[in-house]
Amino acid sequence: MAASAAVDFWSPRTLTDGMNDITTVKSQPSSAGLTPRDVVNQEYTTIELNLESGFRSKRMRLRVPSASPAWLKPTITRAGNLLSLPSNWDRLGAPPIEPSAIQDAIDALGLFMADRSSLPQWTPTRNGGVQLDWHEHGIDLEIAFERDRPEGYAVFADHDNPASEWDGSVSQQLQRMRALFSERLIRE
Repeated sequence: MAASAAVDFWSPRTLTDGMNDITTVKSQPSSAGLTPRDVVNQEYTTIELNLESGFRSKRMRLRVPSASPAWLKPTITRAGNLLSLPSNWDRLGAPPIEPSAIQDAIDALGLFMADRSSLPQWTPTRNGGVQLDWHEHGIDLEIAFERDRPEGYAVFADHDNPASEWDGSVSQQLQRMRALFSERLIRE
């Protein structure tokens, strides 16, 4: 996989509902449902991933934080590997991974990960989405980004304190996730 960077100005995302009745132009580069006060870094740049796998090649442009936190490059590399999955990658009819699911996940990561945060494990889902997993320090955190939940749905469990378990959308759990990544999910 080769990735080449190209600077580009961020343009608003246009979201259309499933019936194409409502179009929303988001004024901030954030996950669905978040307000401008929830956004930590509003400066973004564009990188272009050029993926080659066998006889196939794919190109994807991603908006990423221009400050380039330490987690960004390895995270994009892991995410990019999922784009090379073909139709029926699970031999049960799963579609290829939607590039928008990867963009939604990267948008969300930029909202709560600290510079030294632990890196997620990227897993494809059977619906063309992605799931991010952290299983370390007695913590299990999973966040799924699917077509029907582009804002991400998180499930958290703490084996040392089962009473502190929670779940909900990224926007609902944003403050908890920021605290979790600055206090416990840190690379050593």
